[in-house]
Amino acid sequence: MGTTVKINPKDLEGARGLRLAIIPARQGKKDIISKDENKNLIIVPVPYDNSFMEIFLQGWGIVKQFVAADAKLPKEVNLFSPSDRYVAKQLEGRRDFSVLEVVEALKPISQPHLLVTSVENADVELRHGEKILTDLVVAPIPRKI
Repeated sequence: MGTTVKINPKDLEGARGLRLAIIPARQGKKDIISKDENKNLIIVPVPYDNSFMEIFLQGWGIVKQFVAADAKLPKEVNLFSPSDRYVAKQLEGRRDFSVLEVVEALKPISQPHLLVTSVENADVELRHGEKILTDLVVAPIPRKI
């Protein structure tokens, strides 16, 4: 499923193939999952501090600095955190390899235990008050010919 992750909900844009939008939950605001009919996106607010959104943003920042430095270690002022620089060094050392080779090479130093996954069937019943909603399938919007 195509997913977009935005730190600022105002930056969300619908696009071909996108169905899910992950945004940070706002302090004191509702964090319910909703559907943006205009963008054809399911909006999923998730916690920010010390959670997925903060980690994702930090990782994305490393990638952006690394790419801007032509796949070389960015200047220390660009990546001042030792752990961020370590990640960039791991990538720089593998810049002449294919993406798949790099992913395989980084597996032994990954931390899969940080992800807890399980496979299970889930019954979905969305209610709005007493009304059961039946428009739960999000599909591509067809083009007019």
